[in-house]
Amino acid sequence: MGAFKTGAMVGFGIGYMQGAKAGRQRYEQIQQKIKKVSESPTVKKAIEPVKPIVNAKLESGKELMGSVMSKAGGAKSGSGGSGGNSGGGTRSGGSSPSGGAASPSGSIPTA
Repeated sequence: MGAFKTGAMVGFGIGYMQGAKAGRQRYEQIQQKIKKVSESPTVKKAIEPVKPIVNAKLESGKELMGSVMSKAGGAKSGSGGSGGNSGGGTRSGGSSPSGGAASPSGSIPTA
């Protein structure tokens, strides 16, 4: 049984090395094609008028993500406590602090 494991590991190692070599060659071929296309005068001419629009959208997306992340960070740090659900998963009237979602104990509150 030991010889089988050793042989299997050697076979796996050889296969892995061959696959990695083939994968690297294909990756380099793709990168060369991308570079060739991106340096083409036709592609450069087509991209030029779109650059300002893309940059503006990118900036607004960054601002939006920053706003969302700061709100998410504030909600996490400001939540504190058990959220008012210390009744072992049961609800006694009023509205649920979790908006009707399942409680931390796993039971589903009813309306």
